[in-house]
Amino acid sequence: MSLRTLALAAALAAASVVTTPAFAADKDAVLAVVNQFNDDGNKLDEKAASALCADQTVIIDMFAPYSWNGAGACATWMKDGDADNKRTSSTDVSGTLGKTSEVIISGDNAYAAMPATFTYKIKGKAQKPLQGIWTFTMHKSSAGWRITGLGWGLKSGI
Repeated sequence: MSLRTLALAAALAAASVVTTPAFAADKDAVLAVVNQFNDDGNKLDEKAASALCADQTVIIDMFAPYSWNGAGACATWMKDGDADNKRTSSTDVSGTLGKTSEVIISGDNAYAAMPATFTYKIKGKAQKPLQGIWTFTMHKSSAGWRITGLGWGLKSGI
């Protein structure tokens, strides 16, 4: 093995040691935002949940109008969700996040996906839980990680 190859291998090994803690910290920060967003949603704290969204956000979900984007998309999505819950007489809506299946971070951008289960009642009667995948995209700004996109996909067979 040449000295040049050894030097390159040593540099790459050192870089991985230096970047691994940074990645771990960013991964923890990304997941903290996802968990806080879910917690705020379960508490029906639309203001706190919306504060975790970037100015421009894209959302896809299973109730009309099915997609939201642009400034204020998170707040509008939550208001539309509340209206849909009233229309369908849905109450006690609660999301539980499963074990994170993927977190990918590239510079100031992140992707996170995890299984999620949403429970709810219609006219006071518990319904079959909705199981699916909740996917988030994020951007790191001076304010920290903010949600730039989120999508809900139902598990097939439901």
